[in-house]
Amino acid sequence: MFASIFQSLTALLLAGVFCYLIFVSEQWRDRKAKQQVLVGVVFGILVILLGMDAYLLAPLNVSVSAEAGPLILAGYLGGVFGVAIAGVCGAAFAYFSGDELPAIPMIMSLAIPTMGITIRYLCPPKDWPVIPTRAISYMLIGFVALFIVPIMIGGALIQQGNGYLIAVRISSVIVAVGIVSIVLTWQIVNLAAHFAREGARSNRLATQLNLILEHSQMGLFEHDIDNPDAYFDAGLVSIFGLGTEGQMVPMTKWDALIHPDDQEGLRHNIQRT
Repeated sequence: MFASIFQSLTALLLAGVFCYLIFVSEQWRDRKAKQQVLVGVVFGILVILLGMDAYLLAPLNVSVSAEAGPLILAGYLGGVFGVAIAGVCGAAFAYFSGDELPAIPMIMSLAIPTMGITIRYLCPPKDWPVIPTRAISYMLIGFVALFIVPIMIGGALIQQGNGYLIAVRISSVIVAVGIVSIVLTWQIVNLAAHFAREGARSNRLATQLNLILEHSQMGLFEHDIDNPDAYFDAGLVSIFGLGTEGQMVPMTKWDALIHPDDQEGLRHNIQRT
C-alpha cells in the first residue's frame, strides 16, 4: 500500500512538471486549444499510471487509486479536449483492468471529467490555468454526489452479504482517496502555474534588459572570486574590441585593457561584489 502511495505521488509530481512545461512554453502560450489538448494528454497518461498503481480493496478487489484529481481537472482545464482524452484513457484502462464490475469505473472515468467541465462553466477560471478555491469546492461536492450512482448500481449487483452496505463502504474509501487526490492535484497544478508565470516574467525581464544593454552600448560581466577569468557578454566584448560574442576573458587581459590608475579601484569593486 505504501509503495502504491509513493508511486502515485511521484506520478502526480511528474505530471506537475509537464504542466509547468506546457504553461511556460512561449510556443503554446497563445494557443489555448493546443494547451488544453496537451493538458488532456498529460492527465490521460497520468490516469493510466495511477490506475497501474491502484490498491485492491477487499472483498471485491475493487481498484482504489488517485485518478479523481487528474480526471476532474482534465475536464476543468482541458475542456472538451480534456474530457475526451483523459476520460477515454480512464474508461479504456478500467475496461481492461479486470475489475469484477468494470462498468462502474468506466462510467465514473467519463462522469468525473464531465463534472469538471460542468464546473468550468459554472465557475470559469479567471486566470487560466490557476484554479480558484471556489471551483475546487464545487468539484469536491460534485465528486461526492457522483457516487450516489455507483452505490445504487453496485448495491444491486453485489450478491454477497448486504450489497448496499458493501457498496457504501467501498465508495467511502474511494471518495476519501479521491478528495485527497483532487486537493493534491489542484495544489500541484497551481504551483506549476505560479512557477511558469514567474519563469515567463523572468524571461521578459531578461529580454528587456538585453534590449536596454544593446541600445545603450553597455555590457555585463560575471566573475567568480575563485576563478581568475571573467565572462564578458557580447556588449562588453564589443566595447573592449575583443569580438562580437560573449566569451571568457583572463583577468590579466582585462587588466591590460584598463587604465593603470583605474585598476586598483576596479579590483576593489570586484571584491566587494
